[in-house]
Amino acid sequence: MATFKLSLSEKTDINAESEILIRVSFSREQRYRIKSNLFFAKKNFLKNKISIPRIETAERTRLVELDLKLRSLLNFILEKYYEKSDKNAVSKKWLDDTVKQFYLQEETPKTETKGFFDVFEECVKYKRLSDNRESSYMVQLNLLKLFEKYKQTTDRKFVLSFENITASMIYEIV
Repeated sequence: MATFKLSLSEKTDINAESEILIRVSFSREQRYRIKSNLFFAKKNFLKNKISIPRIETAERTRLVELDLKLRSLLNFILEKYYEKSDKNAVSKKWLDDTVKQFYLQEETPKTETKGFFDVFEECVKYKRLSDNRESSYMVQLNLLKLFEKYKQTTDRKFVLSFENITASMIYEIV
């Protein structure tokens, strides 16, 4: 079982805030200290945890966000550790790289891919169609949604998409 102990660095930055240091212990032989790149004021840090005031202020919201970021960083380190097949290969460099990976993952924007139904509805919306034709397309859309739900009764992870439509599936729909 991995344990995390938090401590504040003695060095302070311009805003009189110190960086939180994380002591990670995976076993008796594997103990490392890494920097979290998160800064807190000394008055807000009490013995291995962050003291968040109860009164709603801008400082409180900032502390709550930093606390959530710290907790997600610790969870990310644990996930990466448990994914690793060779636990003995864990080192300080690996932990530093994992922290960097956490912040890089956070910065990269996630692109949303449009699903089958989104594209279908968009095509119907931008195409000039008569009211009767549009309603028949919407009937087809509802039939496809029902077919997807039917397939999900046997395979819960089934999602109708452009990648998995085959000729046999079309025959199954008809």
